[in-house]
Amino acid sequence: MKALTAKRAVLYQGRMYEPGDALPAGDSKMVEAWLQAESAEWTGEDQKPAQEGQEIQGAAEGTQEGQEGQGAAEDAQEGQEGQGAAEGTLDVVDGHLTRESLETMTKANLEKLAKDMGVEIPRGATKALIIERLAAVTVEATAPDGGAQ
Repeated sequence: MKALTAKRAVLYQGRMYEPGDALPAGDSKMVEAWLQAESAEWTGEDQKPAQEGQEIQGAAEGTQEGQEGQGAAEDAQEGQEGQGAAEGTLDVVDGHLTRESLETMTKANLEKLAKDMGVEIPRGATKALIIERLAAVTVEATAPDGGAQ
């Protein structure tokens, strides 16, 4: 049976996983971040994540407060990211910034954007929480000429 195994200590959703512990694999973004940061590895027969079941389990376990414990993996991932959307544009779909375009930004740029937009971010907030709060805000997309769409 396959399992996502911690290679080093990982704090996720308020729980500390020690090296050798099985990590929850329902959050595909966190799984990817752990694998890229070499904080985790797939062990067992099939080394690809199961799409069903684990996603449902992850969604049931995920809460806004629990997501604040994702900082360690995100900090490792941030070192690999560039300025992203801070240099370009942010995508807006149905009046909300897309998570994909926000994820290209550094945590510092997300914090600045939140401040500029008047979005309250708690001290020590993780990148995931900042993205969640920014994506929840209704925005008005502007056309290239500066006018509203």
